[in-house]
Amino acid sequence: MRTLTAAAVSVWLTASCSPADAQDATRALALAGDASAQVELAIQSASGEDQEKDYAEALHWFTEAAQQGDPRGQFNLGYMYATGRGVPQDDDQAFEWYQRAANQGYAPAQTNLGFMYSVGRGVPQDYAAAVDWYEKAVAQNHAPAETNLGLMYANGRGVEQDDAEALRLYRRAAAQNDPTAQTNLGFMYSNGRGVPPDDGQALEWFQKAAQQGHAPAQANLGLMFANGRGTLRDDAEAVKWYRAAVEQGHVAAELSLGFMYANGRGVPKDDAEAVQWYRAAAENGDALGQFNLGLMYADGRGVLQDYVSAHIWINRAVSQSTGLLRQQMAHMRDDLARRMTPAAVLEAQQRAEQEQPTR
Repeated sequence: MRTLTAAAVSVWLTASCSPADAQDATRALALAGDASAQVELAIQSASGEDQEKDYAEALHWFTEAAQQGDPRGQFNLGYMYATGRGVPQDDDQAFEWYQRAANQGYAPAQTNLGFMYSVGRGVPQDYAAAVDWYEKAVAQNHAPAETNLGLMYANGRGVEQDDAEALRLYRRAAAQNDPTAQTNLGFMYSNGRGVPPDDGQALEWFQKAAQQGHAPAQANLGLMFANGRGTLRDDAEAVKWYRAAVEQGHVAAELSLGFMYANGRGVPKDDAEAVQWYRAAAENGDALGQFNLGLMYADGRGVLQDYVSAHIWINRAVSQSTGLLRQQMAHMRDDLARRMTPAAVLEAQQRAEQEQPTR
């Protein structure tokens, strides 16, 4: 199964949907300086409730509320800067506004501040500080913080590695229907981490998260069906879930969908379609996508045979792989080079230096 995941809180928190007369009243209060009304108005603008999304309008009202010290306004203003919505993306500003809200005890901001520390955005990476902020939000039963703190225990970052504690935290968050926690529980069961391996439980948790539209869960659920783990093998069902994940840009699902087309599993065999999905994964930096695309070029499957392009893609895959996989890929690249003229190998090397992978 694929890796555990963490996430920042990434929704507007929160507004009620109001009829026109209520919206007029909210605007009047916002204009009069009421911070809660300003946040409500901003969220309506940002989320497109009853109107088209207007990030500039949202930015204005979040800023008004934030400058009055409203923690929801500060949190959402931080999110605007973190995601570059209505304003140039700016991690330093995002960190500042998250910190102001977090210092007031606002759990979503504490979680996102922990996330910024954990990945080193807007601040030097500091796992201990990330854990500290996650713990503050966990004390308020904030599900995303429980999930992210669980990941810290699972990976031993800022704390001693402890799968049992990771499981406990994932279960707390999963009970609140947090899809990332449900996905991570599926991973723990599928890999036997902290619990005996149990594909049935893994499948159940992946399904819960996938049905909420969580792309990593959808990709993992596709794998379960493709490999017949926890269920009978069902290639058509696997393809369905891979498609759901790739619609959200999930890179590993692009690779898996390419494999299904290349091998005629759950879909009619179609090398050109396989190349399309391998290329999508390859251009998003997936090493196996790059390797498989190289093989398609080498064999002339779905594309005109082109040893130079094959060498370039396989070499990119080698450069970001490790261990036995790297050795196997390098062997394939070197074998390919022996079939090429010295001029073609030189061309591949020169083009590889000139062309930066699309990310």
